Amino acid sequence: MNSIRDWLDFIFPTAGPLPESEYVKVEQRLQAAIAALPAHSPLLTQCVDALGDLYDRETARRQGTEARLTSILGLSSIAGTIVFGFLFGLAGTSHVSHVLRWIMAAGAMYLVLQICSAMLAALRGLSRQSYNGLTFSDAIPTQTESGQAYLLRRCQTDLQILSNHSFVNNSKVTQMAVAHCAMRNFLWGLLLFAIIGGYSAIKSTPANEVVDSIKKSPELRETLRGPRGEEGKTGPKGEPGIPGSDGISRKHPDSHGK
Repeated sequence: MNSIRDWLDFIFPTAGPLPESEYVKVEQRLQAAIAALPAHSPLLTQCVDALGDLYDRETARRQGTEARLTSILGLSSIAGTIVFGFLFGLAGTSHVSHVLRWIMAAGAMYLVLQICSAMLAALRGLSRQSYNGLTFSDAIPTQTESGQAYLLRRCQTDLQILSNHSFVNNSKVTQMAVAHCAMRNFLWGLLLFAIIGGYSAIKSTPANEVVDSIKKSPELRETLRGPRGEEGKTGPKGEPGIPGSDGISRKHPDSHGK
């Protein structure tokens, strides 16, 4: 099962659904932490302060994750523009062989898949999600509530809020991991794509080589020359030249080349 998941991550990375057992584990840890709180203890005040610090750390973790997802979304948009520009440029090329054009087109489509996967994961991570928070009744003790009872209730509420924030932030981190996987696939695909493009540029036939091949091929010259016309009649024979002192015949001065 893991091997199939690895292949899917190589082609189009996505985050799978969380198993039901994970929800059960989160709830069990929360209930165990609430049950471990002492009913009467001077340490409850310190617990409230410690839970407040953990809440601030979860808030900072959420902000950092969302900032990274935003940067991935911007980079994916730029990369998508470049790849689509290459695809339109590939459609107008004629010196590349048919097989190589198919290979380059398939590589470009693979890069597009990785960009779409990264952008989808970033959008899912940045989507609006509900966070639990303190209400007025949670922050203020009631008139009939003692100080210890208020602190105990406040610790229980803070634990529930902290568990909820941690769970939502973990889902954002998972989407960030998916986006990183897609961008890593994009970089490897781009490297292979650059190698294929360099090979195509080296193997492409320049214009001077085309001219040389035409000069060396009589069949190609005849094809480019086109059909010949009918052969004309032979003209009249010219007058014989005046023999010179060296015995070589020369043209008559009045013949003017006739």
